[in-house]
Amino acid sequence: MLISLLTFLPIILLLNSIETTLSKDVTKFRKLPEIKYGMKCVQGKTYKMDCNTCRCGSHNNLLCTKALCTDKIKKEIIEELEPESEPSKRSSRSFKVSNLDNIIGKKKKIRRIIRRENKRYLRTDTKGFPNLPLGKMCVPGRIYQDRCQRCYCKTNRTAFCSNENACKQSKVARELKPEDVRPPITDEEFRELPELSHTAARCVPGTTYKVDCNVCLCDEFLNLMCDKLLCVSYADVHKAEAIKKSGLPCNVNDYMENMVLQSKCVECTCNGTTHCVAKQNCITEAETMHRTVSSRRTFDVDSDKCIANHVYNDDCNRCYCQEDQSLRCTQKKCLNYKEALELQKRQKYLLRHGL
Repeated sequence: MLISLLTFLPIILLLNSIETTLSKDVTKFRKLPEIKYGMKCVQGKTYKMDCNTCRCGSHNNLLCTKALCTDKIKKEIIEELEPESEPSKRSSRSFKVSNLDNIIGKKKKIRRIIRRENKRYLRTDTKGFPNLPLGKMCVPGRIYQDRCQRCYCKTNRTAFCSNENACKQSKVARELKPEDVRPPITDEEFRELPELSHTAARCVPGTTYKVDCNVCLCDEFLNLMCDKLLCVSYADVHKAEAIKKSGLPCNVNDYMENMVLQSKCVECTCNGTTHCVAKQNCITEAETMHRTVSSRRTFDVDSDKCIANHVYNDDCNRCYCQEDQSLRCTQKKCLNYKEALELQKRQKYLLRHGL
């Protein structure tokens, strides 16, 4: 019996020593300052992170043990199964993560809106729009459906609706014109509209504009939805006239002959042959009268014939009327505001990196 006690006595003493050491280590671990990833540390100092011990390295980087913290996993599972209902009970860590998610979410939301708008614009199988809210304020620039009418929400968050029957003439978003979503505009109303220089200009959602001779509506994505009318370009007409009159034989000494070649908006010089140029921002009396009678200087391809040697604006393209009254148009891709903005960003990036 004595031999057995003498045999186990060293083992008992060793176990007591280990227990004492572990208890001291646990006490020491509890007293260590806490740290988390991303926080600054003091070189050479020891910290605790969950159930692991970390030491701050020579480059202020954390070197930690890799123990699996079961208490943390258990806590996360419980929190997931039984979420706190009161915001005050949320941990500071989850609150910070939530705030970070909100900041990152804003940029993601903007990109998601742009993608959604592009998909909505390009799709040809979906013709429906959200229903117009009953007794609620609408979103400026958004297009709604009210039974068999399409409606457009103005800046004051109220909507006005088109006279067109949307049930009979169902269209996708990219095929819509202003009159498909709002009442038609008279010439007098058209003159009072704010003007934009082109269809890629920035606009205010819910506002009606004029771009050249077309009515345009600014949608919720800051893009313009415009009429599809061809507009007489007086500046291009004068340029075409100057080109036509240039190169003709002339007499330097015959003043009257040279005056016949000129007009109010085209100026010619004579040096054996004529050299003519169009004056900037010039409009003749006939053009002024035409503009007064009809402020919307349009050409309907389906019902009208173009005026020979006239030039028409088709968004960012130019259409030239030939002698046989047929049109020859350029085929450029016309960008909306979002596409133009993205192109500008890419150009700045290329310039900044010397590409």
